[in-house]
Amino acid sequence: MESDEPDYMSDDFLANHPTEDVRPGLLMSRAKKREHEAMKRSHENQEQQKLLNKKLFQQKTRAEGLNKPIDSTNKGYALLQKMGYKPGTGIGKNETGRTEPIGISIKNDRKGLGRENAIKEVNALKVALGTKRMRTESISVDDYRARVAAEAAERQANGDLRSSQRVCYELDSKEGTTEPLEAWFWPPREEETKEDDEREEDISESDSDEDIKELTVLEKLKLVTVYLRSAHLYCVWCGVQYDNSEDLDQSCPGSTREDH
Repeated sequence: MESDEPDYMSDDFLANHPTEDVRPGLLMSRAKKREHEAMKRSHENQEQQKLLNKKLFQQKTRAEGLNKPIDSTNKGYALLQKMGYKPGTGIGKNETGRTEPIGISIKNDRKGLGRENAIKEVNALKVALGTKRMRTESISVDDYRARVAAEAAERQANGDLRSSQRVCYELDSKEGTTEPLEAWFWPPREEETKEDDEREEDISESDSDEDIKELTVLEKLKLVTVYLRSAHLYCVWCGVQYDNSEDLDQSCPGSTREDH
């Protein structure tokens, strides 16, 4: 008994039923191709229009939200009112500050994403560095001037100290004093100076001597000046040995160079 079902594998079936190319996406004619391209363009236009409408809607909504004043139901606004803020007035104790919040700048493209912020940071840093450099240069100039002034004052004090030492030696010697009250009250002897330059003296010194070594030139000058005025009624800047204490107090303007 023959089956009524056709033999799909027979030559007769294949001859009577030519194959059709049903691969997906393959267009059989130019008309279908044009129709497909038209549909594709239409779909793309629709998507672009949707995207444009969405952006416009977002921009409109954002603008409305930013321009809408904060009402009293806002917790932050309510807190400001409790702190004394009045609508329309400036912030701050004197009400001279901002009356409107800082505007928000919306970035609408992706070109150079983050570059604008980077430029702002770089420019701000340049300003900060420039300010710091100016401040540093100003401090350096002030330090230089102070150092120069201090060096000049020390040189002047050294000169005054040497003059005081010579006068102290002469006046002490006139009175028969053979040893200075402090070694540096008199000018150093040449042999002592040479020995100090060639080697350090390896001797034990008293606490008083160690303290004296720590004195500055100005401090030494002050001590010698006190000694000269008290012991000999002499002022190194006046260049005068006065008759008595009263004469010294009345005629000498003071015990420092600045007083003269």
